Amino acid sequence: MDARITLACSALLLLPGYVLYSFLSPDEEMDPIAHLALVVGLSLALTPLALLLATLLGIRLNGLRVALAVGLLAILASWRLVATRFR
Repeated sequence: MDARITLACSALLLLPGYVLYSFLSPDEEMDPIAHLALVVGLSLALTPLALLLATLLGIRLNGLRVALAVGLLAILASWRLVATRFR
């Protein structure tokens, strides 16, 4: 498997859920395995909803738009990690 595919799949499975979880409950301490399961579950729920919303709004997804969305999610996740001091 190509490294880009592996990186894209991990970003798709972790970034949307982590960003949503960190904005909704940043102070709650949780078991790391439960935290990972919650983040992956949120990502699996958010990704199809985002694609459905893009389809309904008539937004065509190409490589540049997907890269911008993933980049924005990475910036938000990095910002939350720095803001919470990696807690």
